[in-house]
Amino acid sequence: MSNKSSRLRGQTALSAVIEGRSRVLEEGDATSPRIAPRTVFANKFPLLTRGALVLVWLAGPYFAAHGIFFAVLNGNPGLDAHAYWLAGRDALSYDKTAGELDAYLYSPAFAAAIRPIAVLDWPLFFALWACLESTVLVWLLKPLQLKWAIPLFLLSVPELVNGNIFILLAASAVVGIRAPAAWAFPLLTKITSGVGLVWFAARGEWRRLTQGIGACS
Repeated sequence: MSNKSSRLRGQTALSAVIEGRSRVLEEGDATSPRIAPRTVFANKFPLLTRGALVLVWLAGPYFAAHGIFFAVLNGNPGLDAHAYWLAGRDALSYDKTAGELDAYLYSPAFAAAIRPIAVLDWPLFFALWACLESTVLVWLLKPLQLKWAIPLFLLSVPELVNGNIFILLAASAVVGIRAPAAWAFPLLTKITSGVGLVWFAARGEWRRLTQGIGACS
């Protein structure tokens, strides 16, 4: 099984917690208790919910170990973060295509935004980047009960190992529900990341849509 499959599993784990975290933000984080990822489906089919819990507990440790093992075996922990580091400290180049080592596929604005920390040596940069993403991931998982949060964190370890920005994008999507200006960060990376602003248009929340567009301009 390739390293790519571990990354896909990590991205799936991230998407699984965005809805719950967004709901807690809408209701008020300070007074909301820890919640299980319960839906109408989960309430109607508790056995399947328990089965899902067993599944994530089996998959979490496996994919965490798988992601770490292949990163160490291939000698490329922080594979994606290394491309950001180079783009932030050196002359920006788009001469490499997707799939190539150190291919930078984001906007010049994102490279400029991380330049203050890109001046650090690579090991220190990656350590700081991994700590940032780990902290954000813990925050995203905070509303869940530990029995769900721990395996979902483990499922996301491949993302932490590679250092991609998916975790930060997930946090922006969650915060953007209440603070549309948070969509400015995704738009620093790729213009297509701003598709989340369509959420406000679909709900007829024109004031929030205007705020989001204003923050991105």
